[in-house]
Amino acid sequence: MRSAALLAGACLIGALAARQNAAGEQGESAAPQEVLTVPLGPHALQRILYVAPAHPLRAIVMMPGGSGDLGLGRSADLPQNQNFVIRTRFLWVERGYAVIIPDALDHQNMRGLRSSPEYAAVVDMLVDFARTRVTDGPIFLLGTSQGSIAAMNGAAHARPGQLAGVVLTESVSRLGGSHETVFDADPAGVRVPALVVANRDYGIEEQVVAQIAGWMQALN
Repeated sequence: MRSAALLAGACLIGALAARQNAAGEQGESAAPQEVLTVPLGPHALQRILYVAPAHPLRAIVMMPGGSGDLGLGRSADLPQNQNFVIRTRFLWVERGYAVIIPDALDHQNMRGLRSSPEYAAVVDMLVDFARTRVTDGPIFLLGTSQGSIAAMNGAAHARPGQLAGVVLTESVSRLGGSHETVFDADPAGVRVPALVVANRDYGIEEQVVAQIAGWMQALN
């Protein structure tokens, strides 16, 4: 895993978080959002929240944390107080990104499932969907908290040239209730630039970043 973007470049994430705090939940973008259904195979469907400018220059697939269940129905109405990827979606759009945020599969609890090979295949299909919306620009993968496991897993199994980079925010590096961490998601397979971002207000975040950074340096 190349660490070319490790923490350097976190200013973009910080700026987005600051704008979200200042501007409120949806930022200032008037970009429409919609709920789409992406086929994952002959018998499976993935519901996603999609929001983008009229002519997106790049795309980002954002994996939410927690159980992963956004409660997406036929409309794009969302419950309040969702996590980072939901709150900042319009701010990414303002910077030219098409944003793809997946709901949980069949509204099940995704804890404990995100490091599996099966879920890596789901992320692969989400990235392929992003490519249908942005034909030439770069595609990034981002995960927050429990979603960082899914982002690591997807990046580890990405095909050459499929991803421009992976972003891990509030990464899960210690075993908890989900019984999986980013280290269970085949991190040795990641071959794209990685950005690891943490919140200074949380007591263990410096230790989390140090642990992930130490592992990345050991690989190099």
